[in-house]
This record gives sequence, C-alpha cells and structure tokens, in this order.
Amino acid sequence: MAERRLGRWVLGLALVGSTAVVTEAVSVTAATSPTTYYACLKGGDLSRVSTTQHTCKSGCRAVSWDSVGPQGLQGPIGDTGPEGPGAVSSTTGTLALSAGTWMLTAVTLHLGAACTLEPGTGVAVPWSSDSGLAAIVIVPSGGSTIAAYCGSGQTYLLTATPTSLES
Repeated sequence: MAERRLGRWVLGLALVGSTAVVTEAVSVTAATSPTTYYACLKGGDLSRVSTTQHTCKSGCRAVSWDSVGPQGLQGPIGDTGPEGPGAVSSTTGTLALSAGTWMLTAVTLHLGAACTLEPGTGVAVPWSSDSGLAAIVIVPSGGSTIAAYCGSGQTYLLTATPTSLES
C-alpha cells in the first residue's frame, strides 16, 4: 500500500515538473514564433509531449495545439483619467500664469516672424529661442503675467503649458 502511494507521489511530481517545463517552453517559444505541440491523451492525462508529430499507443488519442492562439476580443474601454494641468492660450498677447514652470510658445501666420517676450514681475526666463517663439518661464508664488509682442498687425497664438522642466 505504501509503495502504491509513493508511486502516485512520484507520478504527481513528475507531472507537475513536466507541466512547468511545457509552460516555460510555451512562453519562451511564443515570444519568437508559433510552435505546434503534439501529445498523447488518455483519461485526461497527457504523455509524450513534443514538438515533433508521432503516433500514440493503442487506447491513447493523438492531440496537438499551437503555442499561440487566435487574437482575443478587444477589452472594454477604460475609465477616463483625471484632467491634467491645462494649457493657457491667448490671441491678445498676454497670459496670466500661476506659480510654476511653463513652456511658452508663440505661433504666427508668417514664417520668419520674431516675437519679443515681456515677463511680468518676478518671472524668470532661463531659456528662450532666438526668435522668441519658444521659452521656458518660471513664475513665482502668487502668479504673474507674461506678454509677447510679435509685430504690428501680426496674428499669433500665445500658449503656456505647465511643465516639470527646471532651469
């Protein structure tokens, strides 16, 4: 009786070990290219699992499967995320900004246009493009304004986007 239990334990451990090996082989192979696996099935137990086709003993059924199955269905659409810090825009040339670091851009309708930045009280401009069409501005606590002048009669859009860039 004890011999029979020991045999079942050994068989159980062998099945668990072979399942782990097959699972690992499937996961490694799936990353490269699909592979077809072949085995013999009898009473819910698989034996002779391999990647080469073979015949099974009498009383066993030959089975096969691919390491990569068909594409699954699209999952449900997730919840909308929280609103991030928003950009501030103006076509009048002046923006009121809260404290923080902002990426400032001016978009004009005319190529080669240049803009002049006019930072408000306490606003630092650690970087600005030569044309004045882009800049990093640091607004002190309490907020401030920044203005841009892009030439007489020039149509432009001034936009400030909060950023984590530091000077």
